[in-house]
Amino acid sequence: MQGRVVDENSMPLPYAHLLFQNFAMGTTSNEEGYFAFSIPDSLRKEKIRVSYVGFNSKIVSIENIVGRDIKLIPKNEGLDEVVLKQILENKSFTYRPEWRNGSVGFGNLNAGLYPSQIAVYYPKPDKFDESCYLEEISIYFFKTSEQWNRSSKFRLHIYNVDKNGKPGEDLLKNLIVERGSRESRVDVNLLQEKISIPEDGFFIGVEHLFIKENQFREARNYYINDSLVAQDFEITKYAPVFKGVLMDEAEDAWFYGPLGWEKISELELTHEAFNSKIPLPAFQVKITD
Repeated sequence: MQGRVVDENSMPLPYAHLLFQNFAMGTTSNEEGYFAFSIPDSLRKEKIRVSYVGFNSKIVSIENIVGRDIKLIPKNEGLDEVVLKQILENKSFTYRPEWRNGSVGFGNLNAGLYPSQIAVYYPKPDKFDESCYLEEISIYFFKTSEQWNRSSKFRLHIYNVDKNGKPGEDLLKNLIVERGSRESRVDVNLLQEKISIPEDGFFIGVEHLFIKENQFREARNYYINDSLVAQDFEITKYAPVFKGVLMDEAEDAWFYGPLGWEKISELELTHEAFNSKIPLPAFQVKITD
């Protein structure tokens, strides 16, 4: 199956998100808006959700999009009152990764079946009585032989908090971040975006892109009931592999998949490397006034 995601003027939408509604399967459009992936005939009457930052999502039938353009319409968001404030940079506050339980590498958390996202909540620091702004976010990466020597891309999100406590509106424009070959950390300067921290805090999200340049093959042995089922079985996964922290609890962290936003603490994360803990992305977050 193949097609293209475009705007109302037929201009391509790069790295759009396509996800089946009822199955753990999906992909990402490439830089020219094109997408392609193989599906069994039994799924050709199913529907997928197509989304892009700043545009209204669309749910479409597979059989109606093969070889065609999927047009998305920009969100018609009303303009709020504009309040001009000067960034002073007199105060600062930094959230640092909690390495106390050790670190771990994690990628798609879904065996490379669909592009997913993890979002972690941060409260507005108490030291700021008035406005404060995101200055810089540092993202860390884990070294694995399969993908360490190649560059990769991912999407960074900043969300406010919706009425249900989940990630809400994306406060950041469509920002694609590139991790260079062998880079263990990327610092993203956000001061020019002038993102004011909401009173009830914000979420930082990282989204894998299922694009060709991010693909790598991972070989692993698979066991069922301690019996070896497959040796050196290869599956396709997508870089980068983020460096995460292991937490006992993660009530303020969310995972986006076929069912929408779910608490990551409610997922079945049984990998032995997690040691019955919850892996979360490691961010260093700088905030200023």
